[in-house]
Amino acid sequence: MEKHGLGLTLKDWEAEVVQLGYPAYRGQQVFSWLFGQLVDSFDSMINVPKDLRTKLTNIFSLQTLKVSTTQISVDGTQKWLFETHDGHFIETVYIPDGERHSICVSSQVGCAMGCKFCSTAKMGLKRSLSSGEIIEQFIFVQNHLRKLGQSLSNIIFMGMGEPLHNIDAVAQACRVLLEPKGPGISAKKITVSTSGLVPGIKKWAELAPKVKLAISLNGSENPVRTSLMPVNKVYSIEDLFEAIDFYINKTGLIPTIEFVLIAQKTCTLSEAKALRHWVSPRRVKVNLIPYNGGGDPQLVSPTPEEVEAFKTEVEKGVYAVMVRRPRGRDIAAACGQLVFLNQKVTS
Repeated sequence: MEKHGLGLTLKDWEAEVVQLGYPAYRGQQVFSWLFGQLVDSFDSMINVPKDLRTKLTNIFSLQTLKVSTTQISVDGTQKWLFETHDGHFIETVYIPDGERHSICVSSQVGCAMGCKFCSTAKMGLKRSLSSGEIIEQFIFVQNHLRKLGQSLSNIIFMGMGEPLHNIDAVAQACRVLLEPKGPGISAKKITVSTSGLVPGIKKWAELAPKVKLAISLNGSENPVRTSLMPVNKVYSIEDLFEAIDFYINKTGLIPTIEFVLIAQKTCTLSEAKALRHWVSPRRVKVNLIPYNGGGDPQLVSPTPEEVEAFKTEVEKGVYAVMVRRPRGRDIAAACGQLVFLNQKVTS
């Protein structure tokens, strides 16, 4: 496959055209066409010299994803199943919420982390996505919304894959999204989620743009978390919070602790008290996420009353606690569900 042109920053494009023998401003023009006009071919860039357009067409790809399936939920959530250039499948989810228009992007084909509550875990890891393939998801949905007179406001790296297992491509994608003369997404509107890769969290603190970081804890006691998330066998809760402290001290940013609530498993009084023990001394936000199904069939969603009791216990002395409302349940919007269902049908 050719190099993916959507994974380049403005400076990258300037360097590419200079290397081809053209002035840097031609790279600025290309970048403007890609992210201002959202064109999908170099031939559409009418103020760029034709010979340069020809060269770029021979070097770069701009469209590699093909829509395989589209689903729309009764709550407005929309989900696309894309086929990659090499025959794999990834998912992208658009989540409307008033003036907020969010997209949940995938960073890998499948995932190696093996979390019990996640459908993507059933696939294993096929490969990582390039920064261009990540940005292509954004461009597709942005184009879709532009036709409706809307635009994306929030980007969430919480689709298929472990973003910090593909850290360089994800960091590059964030740089592209942050470009003022490109997508121009605010750092406060971009969230990267991790299952708790301790070295990745520390590396992210060192090299990455100042976007928001969310850490999936999903178990406040080591035996519980290990039973759900194999990563805990390698990096314990103690290791994880040491890395979180490093991240906070290094960046000055407030991370979010994500916690999936599973009846009689993680949504218990014991787990709530343990979670409060970990988060109370730290300036972190806590997102409680009622289980959305699609992982282990033995895992059950908690009742609203159980969720409220858990929240009440955790928020004693905690900086900020909120319950995230599940979206798109009728279209299998939890990460990996649509790919998994598609594989079952086609295999």
